[in-house]
Amino acid sequence: MSIVSIPAVFMAGAVVCMCAHNILVYLRVRDRREHLAFAVTCLFIALYAAATAGLYSAASPEDGQFWQRLQVTAVIYAAIAFVWFISLYTGQLAGFIRNTFSIYYALSSLVLWFDRSGLSWPGDRPSVKHINLPFGWHVVYQEMAPGPLVEITSAIGLVFLAYILRACLRFYRAGHKTKARVLLWAILLFVFGVANDMAVTVGMYKFIYLIEYAYFGMVLLIDQALTRDMLETVRLRQGRVADEGRYKRMFQHVDDVYFEVSPEGRILDVSPSVQRVTGLSREEVIGRIADDFYARPEERAELRRRIREQGRVEGLDMHFRLGNGREADFCISATLVAGTQDAPPRVVGSLRDITRRKEAETALARAAHLHERMRGLAKTLDSAQSLNAGLNEALQTVMEMAGWREGAVYVVTRGRPVLRARQHLPYAAAKALESLPTEEEDVLAALSAGRPVALGSLAWDFLAVPELRNYQGAHVVSCVSGDRLVGYLVLASSSGRENRDALEAETAVASETGTFITRCFFIEAVQRREEQYRRAQEFAHVGSWDYDVSDGKLRGSFETSRIFGFSEDIEAVTLTELSEVIHPADRDRIVAAFGDFVSGAVDTYDVEYRIIRQTDKTTRTVHSLAQGVEDDAGRISKVLGTVQDVTEEKQLQQQLMLAQRMESVGLLAGGIAHDFNNILSVILSYSDLLLRGMDSSDPKYAMIHEIGQAGERASHLTQQLLAFSRRQIMEMRVIDLNAVLREMGPMFERLISERIELRLELDDSLRPVQADASQVQQIMMNLVVNGRDAMPDGGILTIATRCAIIDKPDRGQPPNCPAPGEYSTISVSDTGTGMESGVLDRVFDPFFTTKAAGEGTGLGLATVYGIVKQHGGYISAESTPGKGSRFQVYFPAVDQAPERDAQPKVPDTDARGTETILVVEDEEMVRDLTSNVLQRHGYVVLTAEDGETALAVAASCGQPIQLLLTDIVMPGMNGRELYEQLAPRQPGMKVLFMSGYLNEIVSDRSSPGADSAFLQKPFTVQTLTEKVRSILDS
Repeated sequence: MSIVSIPAVFMAGAVVCMCAHNILVYLRVRDRREHLAFAVTCLFIALYAAATAGLYSAASPEDGQFWQRLQVTAVIYAAIAFVWFISLYTGQLAGFIRNTFSIYYALSSLVLWFDRSGLSWPGDRPSVKHINLPFGWHVVYQEMAPGPLVEITSAIGLVFLAYILRACLRFYRAGHKTKARVLLWAILLFVFGVANDMAVTVGMYKFIYLIEYAYFGMVLLIDQALTRDMLETVRLRQGRVADEGRYKRMFQHVDDVYFEVSPEGRILDVSPSVQRVTGLSREEVIGRIADDFYARPEERAELRRRIREQGRVEGLDMHFRLGNGREADFCISATLVAGTQDAPPRVVGSLRDITRRKEAETALARAAHLHERMRGLAKTLDSAQSLNAGLNEALQTVMEMAGWREGAVYVVTRGRPVLRARQHLPYAAAKALESLPTEEEDVLAALSAGRPVALGSLAWDFLAVPELRNYQGAHVVSCVSGDRLVGYLVLASSSGRENRDALEAETAVASETGTFITRCFFIEAVQRREEQYRRAQEFAHVGSWDYDVSDGKLRGSFETSRIFGFSEDIEAVTLTELSEVIHPADRDRIVAAFGDFVSGAVDTYDVEYRIIRQTDKTTRTVHSLAQGVEDDAGRISKVLGTVQDVTEEKQLQQQLMLAQRMESVGLLAGGIAHDFNNILSVILSYSDLLLRGMDSSDPKYAMIHEIGQAGERASHLTQQLLAFSRRQIMEMRVIDLNAVLREMGPMFERLISERIELRLELDDSLRPVQADASQVQQIMMNLVVNGRDAMPDGGILTIATRCAIIDKPDRGQPPNCPAPGEYSTISVSDTGTGMESGVLDRVFDPFFTTKAAGEGTGLGLATVYGIVKQHGGYISAESTPGKGSRFQVYFPAVDQAPERDAQPKVPDTDARGTETILVVEDEEMVRDLTSNVLQRHGYVVLTAEDGETALAVAASCGQPIQLLLTDIVMPGMNGRELYEQLAPRQPGMKVLFMSGYLNEIVSDRSSPGADSAFLQKPFTVQTLTEKVRSILDS
């Protein structure tokens, strides 16, 4: 042996010592198989060192080839052993990869010895290597170049080196620094081995021993690390044994059960606490199969699956069968412990009795469920549309929760139960339960206890009621509000049972139902009072409001909203928003008055103003009163007030004033017309007499004719005055207004201009009226002319009829509506200029006109007003400036058929006679005129200036009087009284009344025996003679 081989031999011996050390460790601790694998690795490393020494001392090429083959073979098997060491030490290398690597390297070693093809070593002879070492040492050895197989084997080693590096980093990051250090030394071991070969290859002979010693150092460091790891493991095991002793002593005093079970399911060990938990002793449990204690197979299968797939289970709730046969809830935690040389695999874990916890959880869940159902029921009851709807919901809920199939709810009203809701309970039984004597002390005490009671336990002979004999087990649950019984539930079912859940549900629902019933009673009472208050406000047309000074918001009642025309209730509006409703002409005055009142400048707030309603934009008049509420400082903090719509009252006042004014003017006009008619009668009659005796060619004829025409015009004017004053005589007949209007159609067309379109909209269902057709014609003439004059630039004039029924005086009807009833109406509408409110207020005033001087008398609409009133009807007018006006006339409807027009009589141009006529007239001119005309026509005429004189003349004349022609209104005795006294004295005498106006004749015409003949002043000669002749001939 060469001297240079001594270091290699030394290293081989040292490595063999490390091999022996690790074998001894394995024999001491059999589960440390990584020490055995490292010992085998050291053995082959020692063989490699010995082969190196032989290679350095080889005397021939054949010897060098042998030692080199042995050297490579030692490296290969050292690599195989090292792979097993790394696999056992890290526990991360898959067995398939480890075994494949080992088989490949083993086969490669065989090829090295028996290959003759040059796959492992080329066919060339070994080359001679010279190594000059320090201290004058020189080494000559024979070395062959490696073939492809050796190079592939080396490349695979590089791949394994990458794996070791990855495992090293993983352990280091996981905190296992000891394992990471061992792997690091293994990596350096590999690196120094490669460096040794590279040093030889490149001629770095002086460092070859240093590298080999470093290689040896790495092996030594690995051995030391493994030794420290082993010592730490032994120390931990010793501590674990001590801990196990302490744990066993501690387990004897805990409630949890600790166990060990074999993979086959046999119980190996169990803690003494098992007897306290299960009732079975430790000896009775050990050795038994665990399946005997599982209560539910599906839970056992789940436990085994988790153990098999995950190796452990944490906090799995299971049901176990105890020694007394009952089931209990347990929480199990277990871990699969791998087997060792000292102990086989087993499952260790613990059991904790959670029966009480489960009961608490169940109770908590039941309470939560009950709370949730009660909250849902409360929401349902809050939104219930009625008391019955809410009670049905409550009944349905308690039947579902408590398992009842039949039920009913009763509300105690004035001390008596009343059935309000029922589900599936027969009606006869439900009605019979209304007789439950809730007023009796024993029954009331049982029901007021606040818990369900059985119907059979009440002090009530319900068995005497046939319908209730099958309901002895029914529950009666009281609905109590405070200390007052407001109702009760009756629950029944063949499958119903008393359990805790049912009783809690019944009590909770009954309590919620009692609150609901009380709330409904309160809401109904409040709504009833609010409705009474609202109706009172609506009936009186008075709304209430309040104003909060702090937030500047006003709130009003429903009637206040209706008065102002708001679509919604006034909840909170500012004064600025409300002032927009006030008429612009009144706004500043009212805002200032309210501000003065709030500030305390004035003590009262009593105002009247106009508003423009928001909904229909109509103008209304309101009257408002208010009083202030003062705070502690004496300042007004709130204002309480009322507002009343006084539009109708104001209109009634205006109508009354108008009626009074019209009545005064009418009296004056009637008196004037009467006097004028007397004068006109003289003018018309004498002008007529003069014209009869004069030739038309006479120059005076035209002047006398003009006098007669002027008299006619004056007569027409007096007729208008009489119509206005309602003192003209009317010929009342049942007529068809549509027929009158159709007959007047052509006349309307002539009255209006071509630029005006006339529209007739006549209702065929219009009912007849009792009226003077000529007076109706006069009404229409005046209204049509008025509409024509309002449309100088043309437009549309619409005449329409319709039926109207007025049930009662209402806010929507005209304020001067006389009485409820059925009416036939005529409306005349135009699209003209319209009228301002000031003009509209005076439109029916006599002598009021907006036309230019000389274009109107101002009596047209006043005349219409008088005629309508005389017919017992009324007329309304409405107008919008720029849009037009509308007049509507109301005539009372009658149920009679319209009368046919009588055939006109041919006028008698020379009505003469020889009868005796007594003429009574207080006006001398009229008396003389009448006497003169009648005498000219052959009659015998007696005259008198008053009634007393007439009686005397009749008594002294000595002959019968055929006709009494008398004025109605005279000083002293009037014409009617004269006739009543004279008629008995002159049998067969007829009477003809005459007057410039005749207000009394309407009532006189209905007197028994009174003749209805009447002669209207002024009259002409022809009118007088024809009327006299017709009376005498009748």
